[in-house]
Amino acid sequence: MTETMVSSSWRSTRARIAQHAKTHPGEKPPDDLYRDHAAARLEDHVRRVVDGFPPLTHEQRHKLAVLLAPAPAVHGEVGVVARSVGGDAQ
Repeated sequence: MTETMVSSSWRSTRARIAQHAKTHPGEKPPDDLYRDHAAARLEDHVRRVVDGFPPLTHEQRHKLAVLLAPAPAVHGEVGVVARSVGGDAQ
């Protein structure tokens, strides 16, 4: 994926937020627009950082995947997930 394609994703979501502001003055844009924009910006950032890395091992990819997975609903489960990949659970 090229840099232009990645960057255009978050630029597109930013444009949707701006369009909403123009067509609905004084009304807060829906939360999903902000969530989509934040996710697109994060994806762009992660891709740029990872593209500069040497190839990751399976274990390293797994640890990163766990970090990016949705957080468990029950607070007590957080420590179990962190310990399963060698992190320090609180």
